[in-house]
Amino acid sequence: MTMPLEQTINTEPLLTIMGIIAAAWAIIPRTRLLQISLNLSWIDWALTGFALLLANYLTFEPLLSSFNLYYSIGPWLPGLDSASATYLIFLAWLTYVYLRSRFGHLPRSNMKKFKELIDRLIATRQYDELSLLAEPQLERLIHIEKHESLITPAMIFLSNLASKVSKNLSSSIYPDNEPCTTAHNIIQNITNNHDLTIHLSLAYPNICLKLIKVDSVIPTDFSNRFIESLIYNTGSQLYLELKHNEQLEHPEIANSKRLHIHDNNTLIKELLSDPHLAINHYQTDRAIWAAAIYSLENNKALVNKLNTPSDYYKDRDEYNCPINISIAMFNIMVHEAIHKGYQNHMNIWFFYRLTESLLEHTKGGQEYDSWTRTPIRTLVERIISITMDWIIEGSYTDESSITKYRQSLINSDTVTPPSKNDPDNLFISKKSTELLNYIIKTIIDSKEMSNEWKELCIKQIVIRYKSTYGILSSINQKTQDKERQLADLMLDQVVKGNYAPPEYRRQLLTHVEQLDKEDSKPLRDRLLQAIAEDEARESSH
Repeated sequence: MTMPLEQTINTEPLLTIMGIIAAAWAIIPRTRLLQISLNLSWIDWALTGFALLLANYLTFEPLLSSFNLYYSIGPWLPGLDSASATYLIFLAWLTYVYLRSRFGHLPRSNMKKFKELIDRLIATRQYDELSLLAEPQLERLIHIEKHESLITPAMIFLSNLASKVSKNLSSSIYPDNEPCTTAHNIIQNITNNHDLTIHLSLAYPNICLKLIKVDSVIPTDFSNRFIESLIYNTGSQLYLELKHNEQLEHPEIANSKRLHIHDNNTLIKELLSDPHLAINHYQTDRAIWAAAIYSLENNKALVNKLNTPSDYYKDRDEYNCPINISIAMFNIMVHEAIHKGYQNHMNIWFFYRLTESLLEHTKGGQEYDSWTRTPIRTLVERIISITMDWIIEGSYTDESSITKYRQSLINSDTVTPPSKNDPDNLFISKKSTELLNYIIKTIIDSKEMSNEWKELCIKQIVIRYKSTYGILSSINQKTQDKERQLADLMLDQVVKGNYAPPEYRRQLLTHVEQLDKEDSKPLRDRLLQAIAEDEARESSH
């Protein structure tokens, strides 16, 4: 028996739509397809199967009707038939899949599959593909690793009820620790791979910024490797941010050397703006220290470049120098600590060790005159200048800002509050005076420096001290008094600090005598008095 013409099965709409889907599937990047599949749970696949079944059900209506297998809920609406209904079904399905892939979360059931994929991409060094897959899922991974699943009493009740029927059903209602462990392993595999860390730091630093906050990652050396990689590679985002940030003076504080950290400078803001996180969680200070010293000790090309006279270093090449970048990072971090009243010296002794290393790698320094401009000389003078900035910067701190920051630490659930009960707002500034003494003593004792170079370094201190008493000093009397107090402490420490031996003061005086007598008078007077005290002690013994 032949089927009536009007009852002929028309598969053309179904085939057309499926052809379009197949073509789209073929041109969508593989990474995007993987993202889509990972975000789909078994419920999504069940809905997909239902949509396909429904579309075929409508398409084969004539055939099913002949066997009395077709159930109709009523006549079609005007303008609607099985072909247009099939189109709407697929349109709704595509919309749903897009929304799930775009805004959905990685299902716990796909966690093991995701780990296998990540491991395979790491093994085959497909780091870009891994990054594109992992970045949208990081928040979910971190959430699952912490085992913060929303387990309600109702879920527990259903789990207990289901356990009487099926153990597998119970585990699906009340999740166990397996996804949590898998998420932890994924994060560890990503952060423990050295080559991957280098790639992420250069191409996807935002991924690293998310990972360094994970509790299980903090005890590892991931943050150190991340920061060191940023410093070693002159093409990293860090160099660009520091170069642009150099011009952003803090608008609220007169005479301050503190820089304003722009919100767009995400690396600087995260790694340097909060001193407590920088020191205790990220260990930014140690990473900077290690990167700078390692570069000097192992990069011969860099050392040769630093010893080559250049008229362009200060204005151009310094932004491609890992040593200068290390100094710039430390400078920002310590300034933020000063203005937040942080009660930790921030490992500022790095400047002392860096000065030693720079002088150890100086070539021909005995021949330097006032006209010799090498990058090494520029860096040494910059270290002295920044150290003095830290000393005087204590004058410009705001009590309310310090109190606010300390209170934020006390109220924080993730940060251990400071231990000092009676904090000193000038703590770092005072420590910096001790640091300056160490630096100057290193310079005076150096056999790699010419006398003229040493005298130019000392002249920096004399000029900076005089400026606090000059017409360019702060207009505010209270602030000006603080400036002078700290400047006097600076000279006192340079002369007597850190148990400096008498021989050091006598050598220092010989260089001070070569400076302008009027400008250097405050330092000379202190030296003469200290030397007289030294001689009195020696004669008494």
